[in-house]
Amino acid sequence: MRRFWFLAVLAADLALVATLTAVPIAQAAFPGQNGKIAYVRLAGGSMEIFAVNPDGSGEVRLTNNSATEDQPTWSPDGTQIAFTSDRTGSYEVFVMDADGTHVTQLTHKAATFDWQPAWSPDGEQIAFTREGGGGQGVFVVPADGGTATKVLSLAHDPDWSPDGTKIAVSTARTGDLSVEIYAVRPNGTGLTKITSNDRVDTDPDWSPDGTKIAVSRFDQGDGQEDMEIWTMNANGSGETKIPDYGPAMWPAWSPDGTEIAFAGEPEGSSDWDIYRVSVTGGTWTRVTTAADDDTNPDWGPGAIAPPVGRSLTLTLTDHLTASGKLSSDDGSTACIAEMTVKIQRMTGERWLTVKSVVTGEGGKYEDSIPDVNGTYRAKAPKVSVAGVVCSKAISDTVTH
Repeated sequence: MRRFWFLAVLAADLALVATLTAVPIAQAAFPGQNGKIAYVRLAGGSMEIFAVNPDGSGEVRLTNNSATEDQPTWSPDGTQIAFTSDRTGSYEVFVMDADGTHVTQLTHKAATFDWQPAWSPDGEQIAFTREGGGGQGVFVVPADGGTATKVLSLAHDPDWSPDGTKIAVSTARTGDLSVEIYAVRPNGTGLTKITSNDRVDTDPDWSPDGTKIAVSRFDQGDGQEDMEIWTMNANGSGETKIPDYGPAMWPAWSPDGTEIAFAGEPEGSSDWDIYRVSVTGGTWTRVTTAADDDTNPDWGPGAIAPPVGRSLTLTLTDHLTASGKLSSDDGSTACIAEMTVKIQRMTGERWLTVKSVVTGEGGKYEDSIPDVNGTYRAKAPKVSVAGVVCSKAISDTVTH
């Protein structure tokens, strides 16, 4: 069996006891109907992101280049996917639309290794793991870009609870015999231990209702490397192992909470594929069948109502007054009224916000900005108002 890559992952996880070197993870499903499963395919030395229906039909390739594309995680509304890539020369966190278009770089820190993205349930923030540059830990960054804030040092594998009050992480704190699962508030307080054993627990994944957590568990106690998936209550009690037909890793709950997707290699198989299994037990159901290694699944939501489209205009006068209008394609006032538009200026390789303007009647806005020439943009957020789902974040760019 072709297990060299996964044994290397196992070795890295075991090294976490001393060094906490990060490994890939899957991300939590958000409550709702079941949609597509995003995953990573390792073929010919290239790692690319695909998506497929839970029954194995409708497979589509979302990335296609020579870079490493890894760790896809769905946004709560299913319209975007955050992922890790080294397409810029260093590992950074990116966001793309669900069809693989409109790729945006979220983190910009070449001296570090940024990966393992995890959306907050409101879609406003993304937690991720950062290594290098003075220390490893879990950070949080606005989903539309900005300054990253550290949550917890010497931790990895972040996964946000469905209510947004906690982030599950893998870490080895003082006194731990191995890598354990902890929960911490997004502001870094209230660190609480969930698992306690002499095995390596990683890849925490909250159930959609927040009552349970699934983890990857590595055990070498019998001289063999056992890679298993376990579920437990959110406080660590009631541990249950999913049916064991061979090595299994990277659990991802279905949005309806009835199944778990994962990467597995049943006995007799020659490669890793994506499988799903009922949370109550039973046999594995194979999802992908390619003769390549498929890993890192994340189960996205389905049946999302098409968002109301919007357009945004930005005008800069000679006196550097920023003005414009946010319009709705269908005339819906819910998607243009009382929205905060960010006026940003390109500085170096990043957009920095210089003004935040609230739209008024008819979606119009106006404000003065610093008297500095350059490239500016207006950006309106992705929002949902009074049950109306508005389009993803949109922007308009001008140079003065």
